[in-house]
Amino acid sequence: MLISIILFAYLVVQIMLQGAYDTIIYKSIIFSNYFFALANMGILIYYLFSWFKRNHSIVMLVYFIAFSVFMINEIGSILILYFQLDDRPQKITFITNPWDSISLKILSFTDFYKLTSIISFSITWVGTCLLMYHYSRKIGRWKFWLLAVLPLIYYIGNIDIIRSAIFNHVLVFSPHLLLIVQIVLGGAKQIGGFFFALAFIIISLKIDGQKLKYFLLICATGVMLLFSSNQISLVQVIPYPPFGLITISLLSISSFLVLVGLLSIASSMAYDKTLLENARKIVREKASTFLYDIGSAQWQKEMDSTIPAIMDVGAKQMDDTSVPPSLSEEEVRDYINELVEELKKA
Repeated sequence: MLISIILFAYLVVQIMLQGAYDTIIYKSIIFSNYFFALANMGILIYYLFSWFKRNHSIVMLVYFIAFSVFMINEIGSILILYFQLDDRPQKITFITNPWDSISLKILSFTDFYKLTSIISFSITWVGTCLLMYHYSRKIGRWKFWLLAVLPLIYYIGNIDIIRSAIFNHVLVFSPHLLLIVQIVLGGAKQIGGFFFALAFIIISLKIDGQKLKYFLLICATGVMLLFSSNQISLVQVIPYPPFGLITISLLSISSFLVLVGLLSIASSMAYDKTLLENARKIVREKASTFLYDIGSAQWQKEMDSTIPAIMDVGAKQMDDTSVPPSLSEEEVRDYINELVEELKKA
């Protein structure tokens, strides 16, 4: 990430001082971002598969497949850009080269890139619907599926065959609307990214833990940027100034946000589970003294000494992560009160 920032700053300085930029720097920014994005996605896919093997969650499996296909799509993007940007002039200026036909190269695996993009988008759409499906009871199934299908229809409308048909129709019958149609259809991935992030945003609104809310919003931001930034249509023609380069530069950042967000959620919840298991164990060991002192000052004193002990034991067992638990001492205290009431009734 730091390397990308340094290269980008150097490229901006070149444009300001020389009125041109170096193709090598341009390609270095693109491929370094893809490299770090692939590394982050590889780690994320590994964790998703390991979590699926433990809990056999269908949602986890769908996201594992979706991000795996997205990773293949990124590899396709790299190959296309590598061949499209090959043999370009060393310096790119504002003066266009009328003899430059390199950008017109049709690569054999371009269709494969488009296919993996559609598959990745569709599978992620399925995972998002599964995450939010229980909300259909509140708003009604018909309304839920209507709202859920709209982003998919919008994205399908941007497939080459369909989009070409729309453009040809508008060009013939309403040419003055062509620019508007281009703008409307140009935001397919952005709309899809927002829809995919919406699931994590809604979940964050429904939970009480402040730290989990924070981690979910990090993940939502990453997902929204991830599906919006993998766009190579503009950068492969290396325009002046280099439009589209900032969008590509978001790939490494967005993939890192998704990885950190999901790992933090998993680590925090694992920490919470450890704390609650320790709370149950310690309270059961001290139940003989606690149950006789409920409502007394001695109970409060014992409680004040027990809570830090539980937090310390949890910290020692989770010392391999720096992610804090989402549970506060007050929430652990409430859990212990409920536990003691259960033991008292038993």
